[in-house]
Amino acid sequence: MNADEFVLEAETLAEGTPGDLWTLQYKSDSRAWEFEAEVIRSEMGKAVLAHSSNIRQTNFRRFYRASVDIPMRVARLPFHGDEDGLEGIQFADATLVEIGGPGILFKSPIALAVNERILVHIELSDSSPIQGMAKVRRSLTGESGLSMVGAELVALESEEVTELCRQTMLADLNKAGVGEEAHQPVLQGAAGGVL
Repeated sequence: MNADEFVLEAETLAEGTPGDLWTLQYKSDSRAWEFEAEVIRSEMGKAVLAHSSNIRQTNFRRFYRASVDIPMRVARLPFHGDEDGLEGIQFADATLVEIGGPGILFKSPIALAVNERILVHIELSDSSPIQGMAKVRRSLTGESGLSMVGAELVALESEEVTELCRQTMLADLNKAGVGEEAHQPVLQGAAGGVL
């Protein structure tokens, strides 16, 4: 094997014919790169591939995202209060469906407008509740009457953003049924299978 080659080893690996081009993805945290590699030889769960110099970054998101299904509560935060002050704020049950750093996506019975300020309260599994003010970035009301709302938690300290990123990774690992120590980069082949 020379410096332009690398070996891909996995328990289940598609057999490749010398000369085949595989499109591979390397994922790590919030970044993903994609590149082509030519099969040199393939045998017994190993493939020797020729490395390509054409590497593309395919994920430009600043924060990794994870799909979840977590109950949460949401309320409008009006600029002008009423005589009840904060006690007059009405929270509604909602469902968090995606988390990505300070960004959240949730289903809400409340129709919310873009740029509206809201309060959120999220009960994550292994930590104290996360609560704060968020700004609605997008909102679409579906046929069911529920709104799909994308919002960004605002006025966060750097430690709070770090905690949200940690919670995102934990949510993704919990959904996959693995522990935090099992997080490893993933390579995917052109057929979409994990290599």
